[in-house]
Amino acid sequence: MKLFRTLVATALVAGLSMPALAQGQGRPPGAPAAASGGQKAGKEADLLPNDPVLVKKTGTFNGQTVNFTTELGWLPIRDEGKVVAKMFYVYYSKNDVTDTSKRPLIISFNGGPGTASVWMHMGFTGPRHVVYDEDGFQQKPPVGLEDNPHSILDVADIVYIDPIGTGFSRMVEGEDLHKFHGKLSDIQSIGDFIHLFVNKKDRWSSPKFIIGESYGTTRASGLVASVQQRFQMWINGVILVSATELDLDRGPEINFATGIPTKTATAWYHKQLPTDLQSKPLRDVLAEAEKFAMNELLVGLGKGDQLTDAERDALAAKVARYTGLS
Repeated sequence: MKLFRTLVATALVAGLSMPALAQGQGRPPGAPAAASGGQKAGKEADLLPNDPVLVKKTGTFNGQTVNFTTELGWLPIRDEGKVVAKMFYVYYSKNDVTDTSKRPLIISFNGGPGTASVWMHMGFTGPRHVVYDEDGFQQKPPVGLEDNPHSILDVADIVYIDPIGTGFSRMVEGEDLHKFHGKLSDIQSIGDFIHLFVNKKDRWSSPKFIIGESYGTTRASGLVASVQQRFQMWINGVILVSATELDLDRGPEINFATGIPTKTATAWYHKQLPTDLQSKPLRDVLAEAEKFAMNELLVGLGKGDQLTDAERDALAAKVARYTGLS
């Protein structure tokens, strides 16, 4: 994430920062203190325009020219029928699509918790991204934005969501600033947004995928069950970027073993694997790495100091083979 966090944070922190979650930090300007001692929202939500902003653009992504519409707006989040928050979004949709059942919808957010969707949006999948060098590091000032030829708009529409308290998403005046800052309440509010958005855009028939980054992977995992149980909405797939432990205490052995295929994919991309592996398609190489990690390696890690020297050396050699280490 270094490649865009430093760049974008400097430019957008004033407009995209979340009110502090830590105790003892001051409340945002204009936010009156609650009678109970908690913080209440001020008038910030009133600054959002009532109607969405629409801009038509053309871009080339993965070699395909796409005419698309950018929509910036917000949807109301309700509690017992009362609007208590406004959740901001940026939506990119391909123009002139007649059959949305064949056009996937990607639902994207970052994590933190406490981060707007700017990192995924401006650094990864959006039509424009922050300028960085070939190694993924920030460039010296002045820097800026450029077209992102690897955006996924050639194959899917994308909606970037800012959870309440991040980006331009805010509680309405007088509401508890931290109402949706709990793990389950956060999932509920994002689920409410997804349900309302899918209804508003008539995307029930579209294949739907959730992509979350960092803490957003924990949110994404909870959302799948939540929207299925609450709205009978089935998600076609989940993409986890920089995944957390998902609140599962699996132990270091399992964590190490399950991380091997990711290291294999990284080494394959950078052409650091042995020649016989490097010459194979990525999916075939991953199948080998996954089989090794979940069988031979995991068993060996479980044996611990019961391994013989020969067994330990053999495992180490295979770990090196599948991760590109020498």
